[in-house]
Amino acid sequence: MYFTNDLSHSERQSELASYGFTCHCPSCEHATPEADGLRKQYKGLAQTYLLILNWVAKVNPKPKESTIEPVRRLYEGMRKEGLTYAPQYRGLVMMLGKFL
Repeated sequence: MYFTNDLSHSERQSELASYGFTCHCPSCEHATPEADGLRKQYKGLAQTYLLILNWVAKVNPKPKESTIEPVRRLYEGMRKEGLTYAPQYRGLVMMLGKFL
């Protein structure tokens, strides 16, 4: 069974229930409304942040901390939620590496 990683906890559990399976992975065991929101939004946020940081890097190689902080929060949220295999995560790591 495969499903996308942008499903909420209840959506993932519902998909698996049809197979008689209840997932007990860390993401499912520690699911929160915030984690579900992150799963729904991380692709768009990562794309937006990467575009902004790409532009900022051309103008200012040492951007303000307030520019980097939302990117860092997204990075940490994705790491905590187990989304480190997502291409967007790798993009954030590479971009943050340029500034930190």
